Amino acid sequence: MEPIKLKAALMGLPYWPLGGTKLKEEFHKELDSETIAQSWELSAHEFGQSLVDSGPDQGMKLGDYVQKHGFQILGTNSQKYDRFPLLIKFLDNKKNLFIQVHPDDEYAFRVEHEPGKMEMYYFFEADDNSYIYVGFNKDTNEEEFINKLVAGEVLDLVNKVKVNNGDAVLVPAGTIHALCAGTFCIEIQQNSNTTYNLWNFGEKPGHRGFQIKKALDVLNYHKLEKPFIEQGPIVSHDGYTTRHVVSTKYFDITRIDVQTKAILKANKESFAHLLCYDGEGSIIWDGGIINYRKGDSIFIPASDFAYEINGTFKGLISEAR
Repeated sequence: MEPIKLKAALMGLPYWPLGGTKLKEEFHKELDSETIAQSWELSAHEFGQSLVDSGPDQGMKLGDYVQKHGFQILGTNSQKYDRFPLLIKFLDNKKNLFIQVHPDDEYAFRVEHEPGKMEMYYFFEADDNSYIYVGFNKDTNEEEFINKLVAGEVLDLVNKVKVNNGDAVLVPAGTIHALCAGTFCIEIQQNSNTTYNLWNFGEKPGHRGFQIKKALDVLNYHKLEKPFIEQGPIVSHDGYTTRHVVSTKYFDITRIDVQTKAILKANKESFAHLLCYDGEGSIIWDGGIINYRKGDSIFIPASDFAYEINGTFKGLISEAR
């Protein structure tokens, strides 16, 4: 097995009308659409699969690639799952997303027949207008929430949080949240496409596209005390730095900033997904090389070989837990 470059599944008009133009203009994504809202960089989900974009299996869907080469290429951590464990995206939001919530595993498997959704946002291009809504600002309950929903005053109960470059926000299942207009970020999540929409900044509840009953079933009504992840210290290595972002039940995330080169090692516990949000260079291993640039992603199979990132690379390394 060897590293492979991936080609993202892209979500644009007319089905994803909330996107901007950064993914086309700055991140080299090509889609017959004026805008791109989401770029599914690592996905074996049936709604949109990334494709192998290098090597003898070029053009193959990621799910088929895993089937061909065996689930062991995902590592021992993934053996407890019945499907590919993670879904990783770029998100470019021209408008506010719906106020929404995701179910946990128990509810989602029972009702939707797929995993729940814990997700994390990593903000690497935040500006002065980058805000999100996340979590309740006080302990509340279903009755109070419904009253606010009917009155169009949902935001009275929700934290509005300014985000800056380098911030990371964890959104456990059951947490009310929404990305606001102008946010551009990476999302790492469980392999699920289940979202329950509650409110769209003025539209009446019950409008098509809302899932009020299911949302009320899964909401966590407790106050969210700390929206931001407390990341680890920046650690210097020969030619690069790393910063551990977060470990959860489902994923482990590290930020890497390569100035010249970094020699890393694949491990048998998990595959690694390298997502580059700035830089260019090559991934080199014994027997092969892949060139990358800003916006590219690389899948490193679970194994025990060494590989080198040669050039400049700012991005995230994601592994399954």
